[in-house]
Amino acid sequence: MKASNQIEVWKLFLDLRNSGSIRKTAEQYGRDSAEISRTLSKLEKELKVPLLDRRSRPFRLTETGEELFPLVEDMIGRYEEILEKIEQKADKESAVIKIMVPVLY
Repeated sequence: MKASNQIEVWKLFLDLRNSGSIRKTAEQYGRDSAEISRTLSKLEKELKVPLLDRRSRPFRLTETGEELFPLVEDMIGRYEEILEKIEQKADKESAVIKIMVPVLY
């Protein structure tokens, strides 16, 4: 599966934009900055469009990155809604019903 299809990579993109720092995002994920940068570079390569302007300090999203941000934010929100709905359904369907029957002698 391509990185562009993986929800976690897009979540990383959102978190990176929200934190404003590759270092802060790396700390949040418990990874090193180079790994975060490589993951986003891989996504950009697969999409064939840059999402981050790494020349500026702190980095900024490119025009494309800014255009995609609200769409990705919506996608992640919907994904989390789906997971929550599944969890609620699983809890209901896996509920145990206990029936007590009197013992007859």
